[in-house]
Amino acid sequence: SESESESDSTDSKDTAVDGRAESLAACYPGLDAALGSLDGYVFVGRHTYTLNCNWKVFADNYLDGGYHISRLHPGLASQLDLKTYRTSLFPLHSIQTCDAAPPGAKLAGNEIPNRVGPPVYAWLFPVTAINKYGPWMDVHTVTPTGVNACSVTFDYFLQGDARRELSADQIQEQIRASCDVQHEDIGICESVQQGLQSGGYRPGRYAAPEPASHHFHTLLAKYI
Repeated sequence: SESESESDSTDSKDTAVDGRAESLAACYPGLDAALGSLDGYVFVGRHTYTLNCNWKVFADNYLDGGYHISRLHPGLASQLDLKTYRTSLFPLHSIQTCDAAPPGAKLAGNEIPNRVGPPVYAWLFPVTAINKYGPWMDVHTVTPTGVNACSVTFDYFLQGDARRELSADQIQEQIRASCDVQHEDIGICESVQQGLQSGGYRPGRYAAPEPASHHFHTLLAKYI
């Protein structure tokens, strides 16, 4: 299920690991350089999703190095050059990036042209993610709500120049395209949760694109 709400601002100045409050830049070095300037970004919407899966399943899906994108997100995949997908690891976060698809690439599904510029996907341990693509940025906050349940809130921000160029309907259309991707992710996360509970699951090796998943699990073992 999904609910929506809006607010005028968000506060992400401080974070805490091991009970110590630190600035975002100090806790996640290298994040500023990866995201670039955030000047002029304006809050434009919020969506909250309820998932029937453990919160770590959502994290694993996010951190699989783009492994599932071509199979699960044909629209999104058509805007990306997945051969250039790369992952960088830091003490408490990981950053996944790739290039945009070449000009003139054919779009799949209901994807909106030029919606996704070269993306940056940053996971900030333990429960926050930041996606930045073109003039858009969305901040995800994952909240465990049960052993096999969680909620994920997406706060959407749009760079000021793009905000002035797009109509309210166009902004909502692009947010809806993002929501389509989230619903595709919800489907796979809940399917994985069912598999984990089936009794037939056996752990195996990490796939080659999954260094961020391994990194996340290492941090889980250390802090949680």
